[in-house]
Amino acid sequence: MKKLLCTMVAMCLLSSSSWLWSQTVPHINFSSSVLIPKDVFVGDTAELRCTLETQLLLMPEEVDFQQVTLETKYEDSDFTVVRLELKKIEQGYNLSIFFIPWRTGSISLPEIDIGIFPAVKEIMKDQLPMKIALPSVAVESLTERLKTVELRPAAAPLLLPGSIYVVYVFIALGLVLFILLIIVCLRYKKVSILWREWRTKIRMSKNYRKTLKKLKKLSRLNISDKIFAEELERVLRRYLEKRFAMPFYSATSLEIQELFDKNFEDLLSSEQQSAIDRLCDIFRRCDYVRYSLEGKFELEEAKRLIDVAIEVISVFEARDS
Repeated sequence: MKKLLCTMVAMCLLSSSSWLWSQTVPHINFSSSVLIPKDVFVGDTAELRCTLETQLLLMPEEVDFQQVTLETKYEDSDFTVVRLELKKIEQGYNLSIFFIPWRTGSISLPEIDIGIFPAVKEIMKDQLPMKIALPSVAVESLTERLKTVELRPAAAPLLLPGSIYVVYVFIALGLVLFILLIIVCLRYKKVSILWREWRTKIRMSKNYRKTLKKLKKLSRLNISDKIFAEELERVLRRYLEKRFAMPFYSATSLEIQELFDKNFEDLLSSEQQSAIDRLCDIFRRCDYVRYSLEGKFELEEAKRLIDVAIEVISVFEARDS
């Protein structure tokens, strides 16, 4: 009877100790793993992302992410583990192992003790070590992928050794010469004047060509007489303002003659004065068509006004020829 009682007590103690062990040893399921990138070659930095399913709290609630940078803890001739990361997910945790392979073929990574993370070590210190066995990874051969066994031939250097300094010297000399040229141009008034005159002629020539293009385009438009008159005045006013740098765009038709008389007085030739008179006639005729109730152009009059306008601005451009 005593032997039976002792046997029963021993069995109870054994079962209770087994129950306590099952409560203190964490249960972690290794569900899946992903290699990023899918194709890994020697010398690449790759990530093996493992999903750990568990109901245990491995990190405090306020901590969602932990990272550990390694030096030589997980390193051998086949690989080097450079960094570990542990991140909370909905059903557990993601354990990421960042490593560099040093040979092709299948590589077996070591078991990882997740107690290396400070947050895990703090909360699970009574249940460490907690080692996770990792799956092996396949490292491909770049030569097999490219189907070649030879290295590329050595390329000739783009620059001869030491010649880069010669290039720097030439660049410096070029900058110095350019600065000296600018100083010379600014110092000599004659050069500056010639430069301004050349720029002015270029600007006037551009204004003249642009105005001719607009007048020819206007002659082809099928629009009402009032709109035609308004557009013709606008084109001519803009040309005159850019050509003579005077406020022709805002002047009335009567003030246009006054602007020419005030600024040129007796400097105009008879041909130029005649051109100004014809220009003023165009403005007066356009004003009548625009503002009169019965104002309209006669047959082919609009085309004749365009021809006269082209002749007038041609006289103005010949003034400096």
